[in-house]
Amino acid sequence: MIKNFFKSHPIHKDIVKHMDAIFLFRPVFFFAVWVMVCIGMLFSSQDISGNIHEVWFNKFSFNTLLFFIGLTLFIGSLLIINQIDDIESDKKNKKLMLVKNKVSISLAESIQKYSLYLSMIIICFADFAITPFFAIIYYAWGVLYNDRKYNYKGRPIAGLLVNTFSGLLLILIGWSYVHDVKGDRLWFMMIDFDILVKSVPYVLCYAAISIISTIPDKDGDKLIDKRTFGLEYGNLASVLVASAFVLIVIIISLF
Repeated sequence: MIKNFFKSHPIHKDIVKHMDAIFLFRPVFFFAVWVMVCIGMLFSSQDISGNIHEVWFNKFSFNTLLFFIGLTLFIGSLLIINQIDDIESDKKNKKLMLVKNKVSISLAESIQKYSLYLSMIIICFADFAITPFFAIIYYAWGVLYNDRKYNYKGRPIAGLLVNTFSGLLLILIGWSYVHDVKGDRLWFMMIDFDILVKSVPYVLCYAAISIISTIPDKDGDKLIDKRTFGLEYGNLASVLVASAFVLIVIIISLF
């Protein structure tokens, strides 16, 4: 009955056309982004001995809600940049394309810009001190990775390094946010070797996903002369490297 309602009722056409703009942000991707940030927030609640405090809590924080809204809009704007730049390769890979097919390029560009501006305003209200991390991620993901002048996503090792580095930055964003909210105003001086070591297994998993994600797009990437990890080194090598990363994570987790 519900299916028939949304399929046959005239309101369906009015609602669905607006949903395309929402899915431009690739909401499924945020499960990985949110997890990395939450891992950083978890690290910040640990003391020197490794004991974790207040993992589960029932206090609502409007400031944290603002923080995650700003984060989501910010990363979403970068994902829109990626889709606009990947129109040709996505077309050859026969992907379900929103940009150009459902949403015009000009509208997608407008949504991207306003989302970026709004996200920075929200993030500044939530925690101005962590904005440098967002600036670095924008330069890494938005410029180096997607800008055709640098085209790091078209270079197998460079693309992997940018994605891995961005994963680490997401952890540091979560870690720094909690420390700043707790009143540790000199938190930037607290970033040491220990937090980087703790981040290694999570960053390796993030890198493994980055490698595997290049395999399904090989055919289209090859047609536009785009050099990705999967295309450059083949399926077997890509799977072996990604599996090696995960195996290292499993070994680390045992200790």
